[in-house]
Amino acid sequence: MRPLRAFARTALLAAVWVTALPAHALYDPKPDASLALAQGEWAGSLTYRDYQRPDRMVTLPTRVFAALGAPDTLVLHYVFDDGPGKTVYSYESIRFDFANDALSWTTGDADRTGTAYRIVSVDRQPVLTRVIFEGAGKDGGRVRHTVEVEERRLMLKKEEIDASGNALLRNTFLFRRAPG
Repeated sequence: MRPLRAFARTALLAAVWVTALPAHALYDPKPDASLALAQGEWAGSLTYRDYQRPDRMVTLPTRVFAALGAPDTLVLHYVFDDGPGKTVYSYESIRFDFANDALSWTTGDADRTGTAYRIVSVDRQPVLTRVIFEGAGKDGGRVRHTVEVEERRLMLKKEEIDASGNALLRNTFLFRRAPG
């Protein structure tokens, strides 16, 4: 009889412990409103400067699924249509630290490379939030990203700025909220 009582006590303690774990989530902070607005499924395109022919722009039909990984973190899962029978996937996580004008952008699944940026501008309007951030680029230049979030539109743009200050558009993602 004693082993059964010990088992029951252990099972009861395990059940209490397991049910107590989710209670911690009740105290997480409210998500940033503009990041929360970006959540959902989006359809549109990626237009990028061709790496082999820099004078040419290429456009790919693209979908993105956006979710919050934390109150200040936007997680993006891209699906690119790269030609007949070729689908490409990409994953990114962007952590916005608005209080310190900092941003961390992690790309990829296997390599998980991260880049630190400085937020240079945040424009929050009733219907649009625009965040511009910059980081180190190639050959003494820098990279500038712009993210715009509206209720039905999402835009991400990357520009490369050379040491002389000349900007070159590298790519633009332009999405509309997917029907549904």
